Amino acid sequence: RALETVATLSLMCDPRDLGQTLGDDDGEGAQSGRPQEGFDPTLFLFDNVPGGVGLAERIYEQAPVLLASAKQLIAECPCAEGCPLCVGPSSSPRSTRKRAAIRIIELVQHAH
Repeated sequence: RALETVATLSLMCDPRDLGQTLGDDDGEGAQSGRPQEGFDPTLFLFDNVPGGVGLAERIYEQAPVLLASAKQLIAECPCAEGCPLCVGPSSSPRSTRKRAAIRIIELVQHAH
């Protein structure tokens, strides 16, 4: 959620112009929203406009800045464990999604 938010602001586009999905290394999307055994998560932010208008290329070019901004947004959110604003909705009342999101961003930044 945070990465989509910062990308929308950075690219100065309408949130509906960007799409997102979570997939794995074999191209299958995560159906249940929960990682499964063997699931290798990949987050896709894409141009949601038919034919594209160049947003995907700009997201790719700005990836390091967008990741840093998303990490900052999550870290500075006043929620304790993750909320719909920073990490998206959760059905669990006690969630580790905030810590997990920050750690995933750190791993991606390190690999980049």
